[in-house]
Amino acid sequence: MKRLVVGLLLLLSAHGAHAQQVMDGTENQIQDVPIVELIRDRLIEFAAPDPYASQLIKLRHSKTNADLVCGQVNLKNRGGGFDGFAPFVYDTKGNRLSLNDMNDCQPD
Repeated sequence: MKRLVVGLLLLLSAHGAHAQQVMDGTENQIQDVPIVELIRDRLIEFAAPDPYASQLIKLRHSKTNADLVCGQVNLKNRGGGFDGFAPFVYDTKGNRLSLNDMNDCQPD
């Protein structure tokens, strides 16, 4: 029974990690699809436990560092509303996500 419950929780959590939405289709600019999924997984840490608590836009690789993916994220607050889009940088080599960070990212 414990295995069934644990397995179900793992399945649900894996499905929830993909619930963040890229609102403007810019995930197509990121050649490596698993990178977008890794960003979504890292956002779960900021927006947990609600997998629908973030929206992504303006995803792109940094012009100065190919290991960085830049974009904007809109996270839900505790009241259930969205706070507004803020910049983020995801380091693909270190699997690190920094919110409100525009270092190494040039605006469009």
